[in-house]
Amino acid sequence: MVPTLIMNYFELFGLIPSFKPDLARLKKSYYKLSFQFHPDHQASTDHIDQDELLAQFSYLNKAYNTLKDENKLFEYILQLHDVMPEEGKAQIPQEFLMEMMDLNEELMELEFETDIEKVRLLTLQVESLGESLYKQIENIINEYEMETITIDSLNKLVDYYMKKKYLLRIKQNLLKFVSS
Repeated sequence: MVPTLIMNYFELFGLIPSFKPDLARLKKSYYKLSFQFHPDHQASTDHIDQDELLAQFSYLNKAYNTLKDENKLFEYILQLHDVMPEEGKAQIPQEFLMEMMDLNEELMELEFETDIEKVRLLTLQVESLGESLYKQIENIINEYEMETITIDSLNKLVDYYMKKKYLLRIKQNLLKFVSS
């Protein structure tokens, strides 16, 4: 019989829920668990269900990749609090979208005439916007405790996350011009 992994990713690796988990401890715990659940290490054991072991190992990998990736981690914590909007139903604040209108127009102009300097300046502008957004929620991130966070703080984190995803899409579009 295969032992069942704990559902909460933080508990799985023995970590305190945080937006800034101890990555060295995460890695150490991951390697220890991956040895225990890797199908190749259990191949000679007859009484272990290989399909279940493979499912547990996949879960372990997903948990590890989530906690070590800043964006996935952010989304995961919001999901733990059940405040993550369904895909396609998220509301990005109208005032933010209005701010992005000029940026999107400049991005559309690049479709017709690529200007590397303009791409560089737009990239810097997007990065600056991202840093500015982060400063607005930095205290919430640094003081985060799963049991005591308020709904107001969670809503600010969701707002930040949605804006950050929007900026990330713009940044990815800008990268197309650099690589072409």
